[in-house]
Amino acid sequence: MGKSLYMTITGFQKYREGFPIFSNYTLNFPHTRLHTHEDLLTLPDGPKVILLDEGYTWFDALNKNSKHQQYMRNFLAALQKEQIDIYSTTQSMSQFFVGGRRTMDYCCIPLYYKKTD
Repeated sequence: MGKSLYMTITGFQKYREGFPIFSNYTLNFPHTRLHTHEDLLTLPDGPKVILLDEGYTWFDALNKNSKHQQYMRNFLAALQKEQIDIYSTTQSMSQFFVGGRRTMDYCCIPLYYKKTD
């Protein structure tokens, strides 16, 4: 099972529990589509679940001083005040900027097992 599929299944479970879902990719259940990082700063108050496929493009370690990173810092600071769960996929944790990595509660790292005869 792939990273994005697992994240989508988790998001669907949260949707069934009554959480509003926000996502940067298309889902086959009710959700609000996120198009830019500014969208994160205009989300309604209250509990919510955010699904970010290839999340490093939203929390990019290489753009440390960009306007984009300032949006992300402000957003992460707001997380402490609200019940917001963020699920994200990435190819490598080093792609996430340090502030994003420090706010993580859990990290699931899939293992690839090569089929042997």
